[in-house]
Amino acid sequence: MSIGRKRAGIRAGFALIRKQHGIYHMSEFFVLKKYRKQGIGKEAAFAVFQQFPGDWDIAQIPQNKPAQAFWTNIIHDYTNGDFADQFSHKDNVRFQTFTSVPQQKRSKEATQ
Repeated sequence: MSIGRKRAGIRAGFALIRKQHGIYHMSEFFVLKKYRKQGIGKEAAFAVFQQFPGDWDIAQIPQNKPAQAFWTNIIHDYTNGDFADQFSHKDNVRFQTFTSVPQQKRSKEATQ
């Protein structure tokens, strides 16, 4: 999936998603440096979660503090804090787990 702003025709990055044992994983997520800190990554992540509703597991290596901060903030905003943030000593990764739901269902839940 390419990341960009449709109205401007910009291709600002990409996301690679895989599904294993019924769980989605963000294999790669990249935004070109000149497009970072503009909300494009958040917009793209939300779009990916909407396109692939279900259970998610997003992992980061311990040394990549910017990625940990990015994903924790994005997932917190997307789920309104309804996610698990954990560390696997076996795999030596920090990871977040949550369930994405289609936009129609998210809109109904927000109004209840």
